[in-house]
Amino acid sequence: MKTFIFFFVFLFSQINFSAPEVESYKDLIEKAQNLTLQKDRQQAINVLLNGIQRDQKNKVAFNELKKKIEEIGSLFISDKAQQLFETSLSFKRKDISQATQKINEALRIEPDNVQILTESARLMILKGDCLGAQDQVLKTYNKNKYDDQILLAMGQIQLCLKAIDQYFAIRANIDLKKQNENLDWQILELQRSLFEKDRLKSKEKFAHLQKVDPKNPQLLYWQWKLNKIEGNEDSALREKYNLRCNNVSARVFRVYEKDPYFCNKQAEMETESAKK
Repeated sequence: MKTFIFFFVFLFSQINFSAPEVESYKDLIEKAQNLTLQKDRQQAINVLLNGIQRDQKNKVAFNELKKKIEEIGSLFISDKAQQLFETSLSFKRKDISQATQKINEALRIEPDNVQILTESARLMILKGDCLGAQDQVLKTYNKNKYDDQILLAMGQIQLCLKAIDQYFAIRANIDLKKQNENLDWQILELQRSLFEKDRLKSKEKFAHLQKVDPKNPQLLYWQWKLNKIEGNEDSALREKYNLRCNNVSARVFRVYEKDPYFCNKQAEMETESAKK
């Protein structure tokens, strides 16, 4: 009997009752990469989102997981989807309807691709369909507030809707340093100041953009808007804007492709001038 009890105690002592080892953020990234290779982007993003929620206090893990979320979110899984996306951009300057058709085709192939999704929303903004743009991105935004491209698109949508409180709520998710360095967010901040008719802030933000990005043709439009707030419309600015935008190269256009209004304000300027 004693021999049996001794054997049982010995056997019991050999069993490992330690808690299962928690996967590191590197393990999660590897798992997400494998899921991406299997073309399961959404599950890959979910793995990373779970990790980022768990490791928010670990700055290194948080940054690496966030970086991977953005990378996988914008990765083209299908060559056809990427081709349609590029074709849509090429149509965007001259034929919004063709651009929309191509981006919708791309979206059917890769509905969870952040590049395609946000570009689709920007085309809706360009056509004045702000609510449609919000519907397009909101579901993804509610799941994933860690992708800067999603946040930028949602910020643009809220200004399109003139929903300033919601804009501030979205902007709060962006690191202040990134806001100050990112030209797209600087343009949004100028747009917000102009909407609020804050002349001092608008001038300050415009002067900064003029300093850091002097070759941007869209600055002519913002200068025109500033002049209108002050009651001084300069028709020469309209002419310069038309001329420069008509001669923008494809390379320059790609630099500013995330601005839905880039070189697309000629009609507004003409209409406003005709009212005088």
